[in-house]
Parts: sequence; C-alpha cells; structure tokens
Amino acid sequence: MRLLIRARAVVTMSGPGLGVIDYGAVYVEDGIITCVGRYGDVIKHASKDDYYINVSRSGVVLPGFYDLHMHTDINLLKGFANDMPESEWMELGVSPLRSHMEWRHIKASTRLAVLEALRGGTVVYGEYSRHLERQIDEVYRPLGLKVFGAYLFNTISEPMHRVAGKLYPLDAELGYKALDETDRLIRKYRGDRNIRILYGPQAMDMVPLEVVRNSFMRAAENSTYVHMHVAQGGRERRQMMRRYGASTVDLMAREGLLNPLLFAAHLHDTTDEELAKVVSMGATMVSCHRSIASIDGIVPPLTKFLALGGKAVLGTDNAVGPGNQSIFKELGYVALLSKVYESDPTAMPHWRLLRLATADSSRVVRAFGNGVIEEGYAGDLVIVDMWRPNTMPILSRPIRNYTSNLVYSIYGSEVTHVFIDGKPYVEDGRVLAMDEEEVLEEAQKAAENLVEKAGAEYLETGNSLVKSFRAGLF
Repeated sequence: MRLLIRARAVVTMSGPGLGVIDYGAVYVEDGIITCVGRYGDVIKHASKDDYYINVSRSGVVLPGFYDLHMHTDINLLKGFANDMPESEWMELGVSPLRSHMEWRHIKASTRLAVLEALRGGTVVYGEYSRHLERQIDEVYRPLGLKVFGAYLFNTISEPMHRVAGKLYPLDAELGYKALDETDRLIRKYRGDRNIRILYGPQAMDMVPLEVVRNSFMRAAENSTYVHMHVAQGGRERRQMMRRYGASTVDLMAREGLLNPLLFAAHLHDTTDEELAKVVSMGATMVSCHRSIASIDGIVPPLTKFLALGGKAVLGTDNAVGPGNQSIFKELGYVALLSKVYESDPTAMPHWRLLRLATADSSRVVRAFGNGVIEEGYAGDLVIVDMWRPNTMPILSRPIRNYTSNLVYSIYGSEVTHVFIDGKPYVEDGRVLAMDEEEVLEEAQKAAENLVEKAGAEYLETGNSLVKSFRAGLF
C-alpha cells in the first residue's frame, strides 16, 4: 500500500526540536516512510493509485505515540478507587475486585482500553500485566499492534486486601515460576517484530530480592529489560523498611540493580539523593503524572530527573487512577503539574513533551523503528484536525502557535486518522479494526457481572469511598 498525506504541517521530530514543516507532506510505501518535505517535492513520488489524504487546511501530522506504562486489565475498575487515601488504593480499592476477575472481564477491559488509546493516537502499548500472553494473542496481535509488554508478577501469597497493614507474605517459588514463564514468552514472540517481552516483577516490596536479582540476570541474557514499580509511595516504603531496613532505591543501588536494563515506573517517593542514584546508574524513568497525582496526591519528579541528565518516557498507567488512557490528556497534565512542581512556568515546554512521547521514547526502547517522520522510519502516523474551537487559530507567524495547542488545548478527540506501518487504523475518527459498539457493550456486561460477584466483598472492606457512599455523599 502507498500512502500520501498532504497536511497543514508535519511535525517530524527531526533534529533537536519538533522539526516542523509547514504545508508539508509524507509519502509511505510498504509501511516505510520514503519521502517527507514540502508537498511540491513529495508529490513527485506519488501515483494516481495512492491512498491520498488532503488535510492541508488544518491537519497536523505527528509520529504515533508511545504509552509505556499501561495496566489495561483493570480498566473496568475505574471509579472504584478515586478520592481515597494512597494507603487504601491498592489494598482496599483495587484488590477486592481484581481478585475476582476472570478472563472474560480482563479481555473486555483490555479491548476497552485499546479502543480508547488507539483512537487517541497510541501506536506502541507498554502493557504491564500478568495476563500478557492472552492479551497479546487475543487482542493486540489480531489487530497488528505494537507491544512493549512486561509479564507482571508478584509473590504475595494472599490477596492484598486480606493482608493490608501487615508485612506481605512472599513466596519465592511463585517468582521463579513467573520468570520461567517470561522466558517462554520471550522465545514464543522472538520472531514477531511487533512484540517485545520484558520481565515484570511488580515491586521490591512484593517480590523477594533473590527473584528480582534473577530477573536482571535473565534480562541481560535475553537482551531485554526489567520493568518495575520503584519507590511508588508510602505503602511500599513502609514494607521495605520493615523487611530490609532500607528504601527501595537504596537497596537496589546497593545490589547494582539501578542499571540501564531497568524501566523504573513512578519514582515519586524518593529523596534528591535517591533520584540522583537512579540517574547515575543509567535506569530509565517511566513517569505517569495523572495516575500518581490522583492516587498519591504527588507530582512525579520528572523535571528533576531530566535536569540530572536522566532518560525518561511517559505512561498513562491505569484508568482506575486518572480515569482514562489518553496520551494527549497525559501530555497536558505533565506540562501543568511540572510547572507547579518547579514553581516555574517555563518548566517542561510543549516541544519537550511531544518529543518524550515519540522520538525520545523510540530511542530508549530501540525496538520498532518509529517515532520520527523521516525516510526509512515506520509509517506510524497520527493526524490531528486543528479546525476546532479549542485549537483554533492555526498560525505560523510571528511564531507557530499550533504546536503548543497540541499539548495545552487538545482533548484527544481531534485525532482523525492513525496509521500503523502505513495502514489505516483510524479513519475520520472511526476505528476500523474494532467494532466500537461491540467493545462498549462487552465492557458494560463484563463489569456488571464482575460487581455481582465481587461487590459485596468490596463493600466489606469499609474503605473511605464506601463510607462516603453510605453517607450519601455521591
């Protein structure tokens, strides 16, 4: 298939900035970008049989987005753990329902999240799940989507809501079985250029140190990475101090585990000294601002991490925190929260954020050959229609205003087209590969079934949200 896009602007991500070409065009052949530049130059490569899109009035073309920390399996649980203390969120908000989820619930949850993310321009999915294989085989692979997936596991031998406030009982044998399973998944998908498997010990307080060490050994042997929640909050720190007498970062530094193989999610419960250790030892930060703001009431230290010279990527995390998995909405919140965190309106400018979600993520992940609109890169492209009340006007002088509006003024619904390897996945705002109404119906029925099974146990926790509901506050 050959694709020609004529646009109001092409945001290429070439060079140190956004590499914008006003009134540009992109040509894709057999999934690979073969020409990008001014329309008059690019049209010379085209033919009358091309799939042609003319959005030269108001369409902006961007590389497809990376969302590198997603728990799509619990998408159905959104609304059950907001507005409660961090100490309750996982143990008394998520766990009572999650422990009753069957594959039908998980599949419906995953499909719902993927539908939303795809419509918003996400092309690489950082899935982080204990159900990774079935999610890949029954959701991601049939759609031809790109997955940077970690096989999530912990070794807590009882549901978390039953051991809340206690030192978690850990079973190392569960961890080694999970590592063997990850090894199998790496072998299974080794020949699939769209699938990259990572080791996913959930967190240092949930997996014995010996198993975490072994995760890194196996990741090195298999030329892949370890994706972990690191320094996620007070609950984790309390567990770590009781078990090891040290914080997560200090223990991992002592053990040599803060190395370039590590994708460290969150890092918001860190001192300046601990954060500097993570940077100096070469780990990558995975920052999920909306999730951590909603769950912990904290702004992740992304600006500080980058100022220290660290590598970072972005994720939406789970919809049970921020409420959705829109990467555009994530960008806007990262921009605003970073300015508050630094008390500096110049912190985290829009051009840096757009690069973080595209070119910078691609260079850190090194797997899919996309993230930049240049010859030789994959034709993973997003078109945004700026002819909307919230994103108008569209100006290129005296400076460009519309690139800023892509971060500060956008909702995400402005995405009209998404291409992956040059093939259309979203066309005129409609997802081609999924029946939206079917996905929504499936999700609603699955959620109703889940709360029939687990609703009573959720209420028995007496969490703060349950108390507020019983008091008639919502």
